[in-house]
Amino acid sequence: MEKTLNLKVMITRFLKEIKHKLGETMTHFDPEDDEEYMFAYLWGMHEAHRFLTPHVPAAAKSQESAEMCREEGNRYYNMGNFETARSLYSKGIMLAPHPKVSDNFPEREKSSLGEFSLKETESIDNRSTYEDYDTLAICYANRSAVHLELGYFDDCLRDIDLAFQAGYPDETKLMKRKVRCLHARGKENKPSKMEMLATRHLHGRPKEETFHERFRLYQQSQTGGHIFTESFRKSLLSESEVPRQTVSDPHPNIPALSSAVTLAYKPDRGRHIVTARDVYPGETLLVEDSFCACLKEASLARRCTTCCNRSINPLPCPNCCLVVFCSEECRARGLADYHEQECEVLPALAAFSDDTPSVLAFRILMKLSFARLKELVPRLKKEAETLPPEKLGFNEKGVYSSSDFRTIYHLCSNKQHHTNKQLFGRCIEAFIVTKLLEISRRYFVNSRGEPVCPSEEDILLTGSTLVSLIMKLRCNIFTVKDLQVSYNFTGDVFGANVGTKVLATMSLLNHSCNPSAIPSYGSDPSSLHAVRFIPAGEEVTTFYGFRYFERDTSARRHHLLIHYYFLCKCEACENDWPEKSHFPTEISMRCLECADPVSCKTGECRRCRAERPKQGDRDVSKDVAKRNKKVGKEIMRTVEAYTHIRNSQSFMDGNSEKDREVISKVIELMDRHVVLPCKLYYEAQETLQIYLNRAGKFMYIIPDKKEENLNSLSRFYWPLLA
Repeated sequence: MEKTLNLKVMITRFLKEIKHKLGETMTHFDPEDDEEYMFAYLWGMHEAHRFLTPHVPAAAKSQESAEMCREEGNRYYNMGNFETARSLYSKGIMLAPHPKVSDNFPEREKSSLGEFSLKETESIDNRSTYEDYDTLAICYANRSAVHLELGYFDDCLRDIDLAFQAGYPDETKLMKRKVRCLHARGKENKPSKMEMLATRHLHGRPKEETFHERFRLYQQSQTGGHIFTESFRKSLLSESEVPRQTVSDPHPNIPALSSAVTLAYKPDRGRHIVTARDVYPGETLLVEDSFCACLKEASLARRCTTCCNRSINPLPCPNCCLVVFCSEECRARGLADYHEQECEVLPALAAFSDDTPSVLAFRILMKLSFARLKELVPRLKKEAETLPPEKLGFNEKGVYSSSDFRTIYHLCSNKQHHTNKQLFGRCIEAFIVTKLLEISRRYFVNSRGEPVCPSEEDILLTGSTLVSLIMKLRCNIFTVKDLQVSYNFTGDVFGANVGTKVLATMSLLNHSCNPSAIPSYGSDPSSLHAVRFIPAGEEVTTFYGFRYFERDTSARRHHLLIHYYFLCKCEACENDWPEKSHFPTEISMRCLECADPVSCKTGECRRCRAERPKQGDRDVSKDVAKRNKKVGKEIMRTVEAYTHIRNSQSFMDGNSEKDREVISKVIELMDRHVVLPCKLYYEAQETLQIYLNRAGKFMYIIPDKKEENLNSLSRFYWPLLA
């Protein structure tokens, strides 16, 4: 898609126009000034309206483009290349003119959640008769034929229903295909040669031990890596086996948190999370749905714009040709929450691909609505002025809810650290987003949903809120990544950045280059797991950007100063831990008496022997050495057990609670007693990360060999098919 909105170009032209008065202009953007004053000054500049008002082209459907995709899909279908044909038919569905959802589903039933579901029988009885949707109907019908060939029977039946709804003219042809599909789905087929080949290595081994191998095959069948029948896919994985993240014992006032942790406040640390008891590596401390998320421009056509999950057989937006949905449920929710309101300006909004805080701020306000914003902001401003910091974000019932806008509003903005130039830049971003809200004609509306001309007061409220939001989001957003395991002979692991999201509870965590907890990066829900032993009362930390083994100390500190405005003083930075390649391979423990490094085998401490040789008739240094040696033996036994598990076939096959306990124990003992950093500590944390990754969402892929992103995690994953 052509870039219709280039933020840098717009700002450059604007600054060139006002260069003669830039110095005077900058005096109106100061950390001491409130957001409304700064935004009002910019809004009052006629040059800003001239150069910072975005042009928004239509994202209209294209019958001609859809026809081209359909014809190209037919060519690949006739060649027997069903995966490419399916992709082209899906693109045709996305581009083809589409009836309104309300017209397309006139008898939808509303669920208890306020969402809509399709009745079993309405697909034929309530089909569209519009001739304008012939291309859409034919693309759905053709894609159903592909699904029948591939053995994707559920998808085939869904597409047949959608083709009928769009007015497909040949009812007999589709009904025959539906009968064939129902017959094939109900029939017990013998496994194909490909299926027998795929499962030959599973023969004779317990099903429970091979879950992740079955999961790999299942995902490959879903993403086109292999062609398996639907019955075979269902035999590989049941719905109950799909990984799910939960907090077993939620915090009474912060539902996203485990009761093992709680909220605390210190002037120098701000609001932060501390442990209420000892926490061990591998424990789940937080599970949270995002308040809002957005995809990168390159991912819009491949992922559901509501849940951010990969969408192999997508449903189109009925209005634009830019986004897709994975299901009727996600389409109904996405249109209701924000997409229907943003649809007309999405071509311009998507061009903010390198500036996701602005896109997220736009979506947050759309989701909230202007009427609700007008009601809430005065109240939230008063809370910020009167409540103690540790009470901010909690509602009238004393609950810190991730779905409550007040938790986003009260996040830290670091405004006091912004320069005049940075504040000017944030106001410019807010100016452009405010213009897009105006242009959309879906934000400033009356009680009947009709567009109205906003007053200057309305504009200033919206703009100043956006300035504040954009500052907060720049230091409080999380990446949405695909954890991807490549389907090759090395099993390389990497994360593809597909978007960003806002997590109100996760944002309360402070940074450490040796973090005690690591977040997941997939689509909702997000989770946080301990990767260190955290004693009761100690702060739980995560990392902002880089961990101690990914960059040297100066690079990490520079990144944090530039983006988060603080000098990191964690143990890794203060002690200038070396790069990964220089980690000691030998394990040294800290003396139980003086904390000097000692051998795990002997336990003898030179310092204790020199400074405290005797106490009466007792040889104190020998007592210390004896106690050190006892702990040292425990460390070595645990390391031996960990090494055995790490290299075992059972760990390669998948996760077991016994394995997690061994990995957790070795990390705990090293946190308590070992001199850090050391190579084994780093590797044990990475092994635990692999375990946690396999318990969450990930995707198997077949990458282009030229683009494979090789890294050190490869050796931690299970062997691939021979």
